[in-house]
Order: sequence, then structure tokens, then C-alpha cells
Amino acid sequence: MSVAPLPVRRPSAHEGSSLESSAAPGRILYINDRPSTLAAMARYNLKYPGNVVKTSKYSVLTFLPKNLFEQFRRVANFYFLIISLLQLTTKLSPTNPYSTVGPLLLVLIATMIKEAIEDKARHEADRQVNHELTLIYDAPVGWRSITWMQLQVGDLIKVDNNKPFPADLVLLASSAEDGQAQVETTSLDGESNLKTRFCPMTKAGPLQPTAFPSNMTGEIRCEAPNRRLYTFDGVLQLRAAGNEQDISLTIDNVVLRGMKLCNTEYIIGVVVAAGADSKLMLNTKATPSKFSRLDVIANRCILLVFSVLFAVCCLSTGLSLMWSHQRMRLNSTTYLSLLVASSILDVNTFASTFVTYLILYNNLVPISLYISLEVVKWYQAKKMENDPEMIDPVSGRAVLARTSNLNEDVGQIKYLFSDKTGTITKNEMVLKVISIDSVIYDSIPGLPRRKRSMKSAVDASFVKRPSQPNAAAVLAR
Repeated sequence: MSVAPLPVRRPSAHEGSSLESSAAPGRILYINDRPSTLAAMARYNLKYPGNVVKTSKYSVLTFLPKNLFEQFRRVANFYFLIISLLQLTTKLSPTNPYSTVGPLLLVLIATMIKEAIEDKARHEADRQVNHELTLIYDAPVGWRSITWMQLQVGDLIKVDNNKPFPADLVLLASSAEDGQAQVETTSLDGESNLKTRFCPMTKAGPLQPTAFPSNMTGEIRCEAPNRRLYTFDGVLQLRAAGNEQDISLTIDNVVLRGMKLCNTEYIIGVVVAAGADSKLMLNTKATPSKFSRLDVIANRCILLVFSVLFAVCCLSTGLSLMWSHQRMRLNSTTYLSLLVASSILDVNTFASTFVTYLILYNNLVPISLYISLEVVKWYQAKKMENDPEMIDPVSGRAVLARTSNLNEDVGQIKYLFSDKTGTITKNEMVLKVISIDSVIYDSIPGLPRRKRSMKSAVDASFVKRPSQPNAAAVLAR
């Protein structure tokens, strides 16, 4: 079996010299032929990931270190960690060594539990998506169902009407005679209007479903996976009855993961990018650890409290050393075993006394501040999800708070930018008024109208001037 050389992706004029568009090997795959695809991967040292997607924030191994790192990014938590270490490792603490580490552990554990509950919901959503079913062609048995996570590049699959696409596919055949398919792209670009995709055109016309998979084989050479939603370059090489034909592929021949098939009974396509290589996942950022505005303000307030705490500790340390020095000169406090140096400006004595007062005054910073905010935000998120006034009356879907840390940011929105009608409106066109020969036919009170039905008004326009189509005639078409 001969393997054609891989194409080299050249940046177009409008793409400039970005790293994403730099010249690089693409990929090659064989339609419904996993062994040949694996051989090509080995030959060209390519890696095609499976169709498993992961949007969760933590794993079993990374949960503890990653969560602790995120928690100690908060100024107060890091402060109490330092205080706890000073209490446990030095003899300068005037209080019980465990008086700070206990509450700190309680705060950390409570936050961990909340994060674990939220990330468990993400894992469950990933599991549900990865275990969705689709039809794949298996030569011995024909069409059979497998989960999305079992799909591989090169697999031939069948997607029915109103079903989402499990991966990035090149359309091969459609139930429509003209080889077209209607797709919904709301999940990708927010647009509610349907897009049209086309099956590759051969010399005899669009490919027909009966041509696959028994009567035709082929391979696809295309560009490497990238984030560009509106471009695709590739070549489909078909083989049938000893004849070969090369067909150019563009984005019009590709459907992406995140799209949904509409108004088309079914399509047959081949997987060209799966899982992390799909354009949807390449444009999806990893779940970040976000700080809300309230967290930023809280950190600034804590820094202000630290400034006050530092000043109070310095003042207390200075007064303490002055008092101790005076008492020792009078020899009236020998029974106290005070830390007194020959000079008030002794650095070691000042530092040890400062640390003692720092530990003593540590409660000036509220240790329960962050855990109180966490509990309030979590409860607020649950109230939002169960609010009957925030349920879509059409789909019945309620609000889903994926990250309760950002609840209050929703109320901080000042400007909302929208590209066009249909993004935040229903995009439903309803005929309210029609004008025929300066006579308005409508159902709006207060406007002149003639008491006849809309149908009779349109019919009348055809009778009066059949050779000159007016607004009603055009509208009727």
C-alpha cells in the first residue's frame, strides 16, 4: 500500500506569519480503515488523540496540591499559614501552638469539599458526553452503536436528524438528493440561523449514501488541526472500480463538533479530528481558577489590615522593649525573665518580640472571612439554579452555575455587546401590517384598516394588477 506525501500548510495572505498558520505537516487518514490510518501515523510520526473530552478542573492525583495552591493564593490563607508555622516551630507564641492551625485546617477542608462537589459535576457532565451513542460502520456487522469516546480518526459514522456531531467530520453523503445538509451552529458562534454544508462533488454529482461504505474507499489529506472555525483545506481521494478521483475540500464540506444536524434525515461522514483536536475543544480554554471582583477587593482590604497590624506590632514591640529596659535598670522585675538586650535597638530582641506580638494580634485578620464568602456563594448558586423565574419556558432548562466563585460578577456587568439580531432575541419574524394601494391591513388598534381577511387582501392585489407584483405578491412568494 503506497502512502501519499503529506501536504504542507502554507499561510494565506490574510493569516500573516502567526505560529498557528506556519508551515507544518498536516494529517492523513484512510476512510473506515484503521490499520492503514495507524500505519500512516507511525510513518509520519503523527498522533491522533481519541474522542474523549475533559473539561473538569481536577483529577484524583492533582486535586490536593492544585487546590491547596489555589487556596494559598489568597492573602489571608497564606498569612495564617505563616502564623501557624511560627506557632508550631518556635517558642515565641504566647498562645496555644494549635490555636491557629486548627481553624485554618477547617477553612481549607471546607473549601476543598465545595470545590470537590463542583468538580464532580464537571466530571459527570464529561462522562455523559463521552458516553453518548453514535452509529459507526463495522465491516463484519454493518452499522452499530458505539460511544463517542470510542471514535477514532478515519471512522465512518452516521448522524441522524436533530443529533449533534460527535467530532469534526468531512461530509461524504447526505439523505438529501442534492447532497446538502442543514446544521445549527449556536453552540459554536451563537448564531441561530441554520448553515448549509455540502457533500463533495464528483464528476457524476454529489456522493450518494449507497456509495458508502461497500462500493467506495478513499483517503483524506488535510491541514493539521487548528482553531480557525471558518477555514479548512484538504483533498479527498476516492477509489471506486479501479478509478481514482481527487476532490478539493473546504469548510463547506466539513461539520464541526458542537454543531447539530437539522432538517436532514441523516448524513454519512468520516472523522478528521476527534477529542482535543476538534476545533471546538481547541477554542475551549482549560477551566481556570478565577478570582471574582469581590475576591480582589477582599485581598486589598486584607492588605490594608496587614498594614494596620504591622504598625500595631511595631508600636507594641517598641513600647515593650522600652518598658523592659527601664524595669531592668531599676532591678524591679528580675522574676519575669524578660528578653532584654543591652540596647533597645538590638535586632534579635526586636525581631523575637515583634513575632510574639504578631502571633498575639493575628486575630485582627478574620480567619473566617473566606469560608463565610464560600458558603454564601454556594448557597446563592443553588438559589439561582432553583429560581422558577430563571427557567426557559420553551426548553424547560434552568440556570446552571458551573462556578459559584463568580456569582457576584454577574451583577457587575455594565455593557452587553451583541453582534446582530438573533443572538439575544428570538429572531422570529411575524407579519403585523401589510399595505396594498395605500390601504393598511393590520391588527394593531389605532391604525386605519379595511375589514377583510389577509388572504382576501392578497387575492385582491393580484386581481387589480396581475402584471405588476406589489409588496403583497412578493411577500406571498
